[in-house]
Amino acid sequence: MIDMSRVDYLSSAGLRLLLLLYREITARNGKLVLLRVSPEIRTVMSHAGFLSFFTLVDSQQEALHAFAM
Repeated sequence: MIDMSRVDYLSSAGLRLLLLLYREITARNGKLVLLRVSPEIRTVMSHAGFLSFFTLVDSQQEALHAFAM
């Protein structure tokens, strides 16, 4: 789980890093959950086609539930 609550800007380098983390974690049958992603960052991720790669949640309780699924 990555807490994105303090992220107010996501460059192409940041997107690339998230993609690399996604690939590494899913290759090990893991799941990457992003917590508290702002609407602005969601828009950037949507335009880049990244939203489908991640589980986005708004609370730690939701994150724990996402890992249990």
